[in-house]
Amino acid sequence: AYEISTPDWSSDVCSSDLDANAWSTYSVAWTASLSNPSIGDGSLVGRYKQIGKTTFVYVKMQVGSTTTFGSGNWRFSLPVSTNTNAILPTTFLDNGSSWYQGLSYTEYEGNASYVVPVWDRGATGSTAVTSTIPHTWAVTDTLSFAGSYESV
Repeated sequence: AYEISTPDWSSDVCSSDLDANAWSTYSVAWTASLSNPSIGDGSLVGRYKQIGKTTFVYVKMQVGSTTTFGSGNWRFSLPVSTNTNAILPTTFLDNGSSWYQGLSYTEYEGNASYVVPVWDRGATGSTAVTSTIPHTWAVTDTLSFAGSYESV
């Protein structure tokens, strides 16, 4: 006969193996390659959780009536530095019209780590997100990305 043992949770699992702490918020910097945008009365929310050298991140931007979009390719700061490449799933909502999918990829420049959102155009390739790509941005449109990457 086989004997099935019940694990002793008090000794088999270390409390450091389970991280039940809440995610932290961070101030996301939104910049662009030519001139910087401004969130105005929109919202830009960043949350993250770091476990060891793995950082989980979530960012959501919602356009307001006084949001300006700058010019050039957009970038969003990361909460913890990285010097590795990672791809984060990204969605774009042209509110009341269409959803678009894409990705954001991590970049490291000097001492700053950020992600660049890119719209996936299928067979025609991908294009970095700007004030008019993947659509002309307007009030209540959103961009969000989430995923994990290796921290420095």
